[in-house]
Amino acid sequence: MHAKWKIFSRFPGRNLSVAIFQAAGITLLAYLLSTVLLQPFSLSIATLISSNDKRDFDITDFYNIIADGRAVRAVDRDITILDITDASREDVAAILDVMPDFEPRAVGLDVMFDVPHDDDSLLLDAIRRLPDMVMLVDVEPDKAHNARTFHLGETSFFYSDMPNHTYGASNMPTKGVGGVVREFAVDFPTSGGSSIPSFPVAVATKVDASTVQHLRERGNVTELINYPSRRFRTVFWQELGNHADDIRDHVVLIGALGNPEDMHATPPQHTLSGIEIHALSLSTILNASYINPLNQFWNMAIAFILCFMLAMIHISLPPEFKALVLRGIQLILLYLIIVIGYNFFIDHSVVINFSYTLLMLTFVLFACDIWLGIKGVIKYVGKHKAARQKTINHYDTVSDNQ
Repeated sequence: MHAKWKIFSRFPGRNLSVAIFQAAGITLLAYLLSTVLLQPFSLSIATLISSNDKRDFDITDFYNIIADGRAVRAVDRDITILDITDASREDVAAILDVMPDFEPRAVGLDVMFDVPHDDDSLLLDAIRRLPDMVMLVDVEPDKAHNARTFHLGETSFFYSDMPNHTYGASNMPTKGVGGVVREFAVDFPTSGGSSIPSFPVAVATKVDASTVQHLRERGNVTELINYPSRRFRTVFWQELGNHADDIRDHVVLIGALGNPEDMHATPPQHTLSGIEIHALSLSTILNASYINPLNQFWNMAIAFILCFMLAMIHISLPPEFKALVLRGIQLILLYLIIVIGYNFFIDHSVVINFSYTLLMLTFVLFACDIWLGIKGVIKYVGKHKAARQKTINHYDTVSDNQ
């Protein structure tokens, strides 16, 4: 017997094909355990490090937390946020009135004027002077179409009087109310066959329509927001006159950074305002810095291969030091998973979803114990059945002799 197969010689009657069959069975059992046992709870091991919502965690959150902790910060060259925290409606009207003089590349207004005031003439005149400015609407799902299509919800009071202006939906996809904002929507389809672009997509169309064409060619309903290590020039509205260079030929997003009703949980564990999330979404589009999830097949293939290897080692090792070696291998694999996943996320903008791998590696030793326990029970039953049959045959023989 070759030296590399001697490890299987300690199992009488076993050969490599039998060991492979057992490892495959253990791997499948680990998969079933990780799926069935955790399904009722919608919980994974990774959720233990989530502080936003224990039931709302994704593997990309882990990568974002590590990546955003780096000392490096990139200032976006195209986007400036004009912070209008504590600005009155009249102040906003005055800002919009002078905005054309600063010659911005594009303007996005993250403000909803739901009801009219008596002195809105300056506001309406300023908006008319900015025909290419993108403004907000809200969309609501159509219950009759199982929320697959949408209709207009809340709009500014002048929406019907300015139909030729550009509007974008402010809605942010989350798993539930108050959930983590990981993605931005591309378009919100309507029951009439048209669609309403999201706010960042509508602004990007004004800036560079080719970037939006590339976005739509990707064919995704939503896209992951590229969060880590990004910040934007921020100008406070009262200091607007001193920052003409930060406005001219820049994309200006106007919104409140300090509005407590517009704060959202994000993957890097920072609570950000809606205007900042729109800015990050817009930057993702304009820079084509998309994050691409690895195909589900390969995510599962990685999980099954690593689990199969660990099961083979479990079968092969002698019991004296099996537990120590397997725990050491598990720790090494966990470390490699973190390092490899992080590097792919940062260097290649690829998300390898190691959730399946982590779960299966957690359950593989448990699956080994169950597998060996079932084998032991079968062997025990078979042994006693054979002994019983032997006894019956003995008495039959004695009876025949008599």
